[in-house]
Amino acid sequence: MAVKAWWIWGLGAIGIAIVILLAVIAYALLTDDDGATDTAVDRITPTVSVSALETPTPTVTPSPTPAAATPETTSMPPPSAMATSAPAAVTVLTPPTPSSSSMTAREAYPLAVEQARGWQPDSHLFGAESGGDSGFAWEDSPLDKDGKCCRVWLFRAYSPTKGEVVDVRVAFIERVPTAHVLGEGHPPAAPNAPRPELTMDERILDSTEIMGIANLNGGDAFKAGGNRLYIIELYPGSAAGDWLWAVDYGPESREGGPGLRIVLSAANGSVRHVIDTTWRKFGP
Repeated sequence: MAVKAWWIWGLGAIGIAIVILLAVIAYALLTDDDGATDTAVDRITPTVSVSALETPTPTVTPSPTPAAATPETTSMPPPSAMATSAPAAVTVLTPPTPSSSSMTAREAYPLAVEQARGWQPDSHLFGAESGGDSGFAWEDSPLDKDGKCCRVWLFRAYSPTKGEVVDVRVAFIERVPTAHVLGEGHPPAAPNAPRPELTMDERILDSTEIMGIANLNGGDAFKAGGNRLYIIELYPGSAAGDWLWAVDYGPESREGGPGLRIVLSAANGSVRHVIDTTWRKFGP
């Protein structure tokens, strides 16, 4: 009986020890570092302003890495928008082919410029007029057999350094357009008259265009009465930069008679004046 009681008390003691050990382990798991019990029911995490607890760490935004330096480019306005004191570039057409028998003023222009500068390097053209093979308006028409203008051109050249003028003739010699200076330079008849440089570019209507406009504004009607075209002349107007074309019509007869002069703007072909003229008797 004594041995049986001992075993009973021993097993009971072991059971109590196991229970105590389990309780200790459970207690350790449920207790935080400060000894407070953390349960899903009563744990509350307070909301506290950061500034009340610690000094905030400054936020530093790194500066962007500078891009590779790009060479500075200056934007230039179109040539049309740039102010310049230099004269506009001269735009001319290719001279006519050797098979032609007439040329426009614009086509004859570069040949005359070359000859004028051969006479004096500083010279410039300041006017032009048409002519026939003889060079005289009353001898033959400036138009070729097809009615095209013109068989001969006379350009007027001026040299500022010499103070002289000269005529440059452009005509067909053996069916080849050729230019040459007529005679020697001489003082101008009107020393104080303006002699601006003539540039046969797109700002000036060519002789063929002007002849067509003049014919529509009275020239055709006048020629229907037994008259013909005599001269087409290009000269400077009174205002700076103004150029005028004058188209002269006269009688077929050498006995003279009434004529007609139509003056047009070289820039746009507008009619400036229509003038009744009189042609004297030609020859003896």
